Amino acid sequence: MVSDAKIEKGRKRLVVEVSKREYIKVMKRIHDGASPNGDWKGLLPLRTAVLVGDIDMVALLRSLGADPYQEPKAKVKEGEAETEVTLGKCARSLAKEMASDMANPLHHEGQAMLQVMDETEEAKRRVIALQGRLEEQVAADLRVASRTTALFFVALVVCYAFMRQTWTSFEDAREL
Repeated sequence: MVSDAKIEKGRKRLVVEVSKREYIKVMKRIHDGASPNGDWKGLLPLRTAVLVGDIDMVALLRSLGADPYQEPKAKVKEGEAETEVTLGKCARSLAKEMASDMANPLHHEGQAMLQVMDETEEAKRRVIALQGRLEEQVAADLRVASRTTALFFVALVVCYAFMRQTWTSFEDAREL
């Protein structure tokens, strides 16, 4: 059984990864059992993606089951009683406000996020495009890692040859 502390830590990490646009980590965390609707201290993954204006993350989270109408809530203790309070608007309401406010710098993103939340096909299209970009990024990272490994190996061989030559010279000098 997973402890409450571990669940909270996982929810926090998910929200942080969403805010940092770490798509692969978000997919892995949800695949490993984290809820796309997990609330961490009033922060929700989908709502966080909307607040940072990340259309692709909104599409990804929607495709993974995030609820655009979920409101952030918290429990407040009043004496012996515990009451649940709503801390803010749902992700869809935030996107709608962004889309309707022409002065908002995320106005166009708000419109696109609404479309992704409302149209399953648009969300799928964006996720497929995101998948292609992520595959290219991973392939590029692998190429860089391969080059780095090859350069390290060449440096290692050169150092070995130099040390062997130095050691041999030292042995020759000792014989004299």
